[in-house]
Amino acid sequence: MSLTIGRYGATGTNSILSQGIKRIEDEQESVAWQTANGTISPSLAGLGDKRDIALKLSPKMDAIKGYQANISSVQNRLSVSANSLKQLTDLAQNLNKMLIQMQTISDTGSGSAHGTAATARSGLDILKQALNATDGVGYIFSGANERAKTIPSTESLADSKLAKTIADYVNNLTDDNVSEVIAAATKAAADNSSDLTVFNQSISVSAKEASSLRKSVIIGDNAQSTTTGVVATEGDQASDDTTTGSPIRDLMRDMMIVASLSDKTLASPGVSKLVNKLQRSVKDTANKLVNLETTNGAHQNDLKAQQGTLQSVGTMLTTYMGDTIQPDMGALSIKTNDLKVQLEASFLLINKMKNLTLANYI
Repeated sequence: MSLTIGRYGATGTNSILSQGIKRIEDEQESVAWQTANGTISPSLAGLGDKRDIALKLSPKMDAIKGYQANISSVQNRLSVSANSLKQLTDLAQNLNKMLIQMQTISDTGSGSAHGTAATARSGLDILKQALNATDGVGYIFSGANERAKTIPSTESLADSKLAKTIADYVNNLTDDNVSEVIAAATKAAADNSSDLTVFNQSISVSAKEASSLRKSVIIGDNAQSTTTGVVATEGDQASDDTTTGSPIRDLMRDMMIVASLSDKTLASPGVSKLVNKLQRSVKDTANKLVNLETTNGAHQNDLKAQQGTLQSVGTMLTTYMGDTIQPDMGALSIKTNDLKVQLEASFLLINKMKNLTLANYI
């Protein structure tokens, strides 16, 4: 008789109630987790027949977030690049104006080149600063090797071996060798040897080759990628006589030539002819830099459109995923209250069971 009472009486009832309480507490924990995290299960196994959807969509959503982060990084880099390119364009356009003024003055057969030379010299410092611009991650004009400073030397560009070499050519200027002086300066500016180049060795290559050294990042499915900005030495086909192929290198060359005129007057042999040739060169360089600015801006607009598309797709997937695996918050609230009532009732019942005697079961 005692066995029967123990099994089906207070002891058995308490065991059943305890199991019920454990079930209620487990359900409360599950409901609380769903409420806090906005999904119906902390694991894929708990998603049931919705597991396949989650398995397919989750990697896609993570990839979109990665693409968006990459585009934001590129946009930041292009913004820094745009500011630097604007500085370079301003330098070229201002130098062009000064050379036009020198042409006008030279027609009178008098005037010093000292002021313009001094401006060009200080402009070389601005040029260096612009080319060493960084987005906080790397040097934007160093391409894929962004950790390398674009112009690594601490000395002024006006005091570099390249500037001194060009100055030596200009010092030997005559009315008959203007083209030869410019050709020699062009060859020196295009020289990629460690002895003459002012750029880091990774980008001290031909203009054509430098164009392939841009940093690239993935911004879409199927390895869709985009470049992150201009390499300092990149450009088109070089000409031994007139251009290095790189508008930035050409601008540096012309500024170094002008900077070396400080001890000359406009009546000095060859100066007037040199100024005329330089003015045409700088005007062409300024136009090329404007084109780089324009291309940079178009690139930013394209990425903005790409970012908008990714945002739309991401929102759509998030909504679909939410509709699939998110719980009904209203139903969860009702269930929370129901479970609370059930738990309280179970504890009250256990409390009453403590006061029952054998007589209650006979």
